[in-house]
Amino acid sequence: MFSRFFKSKKSATPLFDLCSQVSLLTVLQTVENFDPTSEWKRAVVLSHLMMMGAAEHIRDLKWDQGAAWDNSQKFFHDTNMDVITAEALVWIGWCCLTYGRLSVITRWVTELVF
Repeated sequence: MFSRFFKSKKSATPLFDLCSQVSLLTVLQTVENFDPTSEWKRAVVLSHLMMMGAAEHIRDLKWDQGAAWDNSQKFFHDTNMDVITAEALVWIGWCCLTYGRLSVITRWVTELVF
C-alpha cells in the first residue's frame, strides 16, 4: 500500500509545495474576494504572507556556495524541506507576534507619557 512512498528518491514536501504556490496575486485576490465582514480576513492574509515569506526564504538559501555552507550541508543533507519550511514559518510567526506586542506596548507608553 505504501510502497510507492518508499521507492521514491525525492521526499514528499507538501508544506513547501503549498507555501511555494502562494504569490502576491493570491494575497491580492484574497483581499478583494474575501468576505469583508469576516473576522478571518486579516488572519488569512497574514498567513498567506507568512507562507510566501517562508517559501522565499527557503528558495534563497544557497546550499552549495561558500565555505560557510559546508557545515550546513552536513546538518541539512538528510533533512526534509518541510521541516526547514515549518521552522521558517514558526520564526516568521514569532517575529510578527513580537513586533505586534512591541508596537502595542510602544503605543500605550507613548499615550501614557505624552
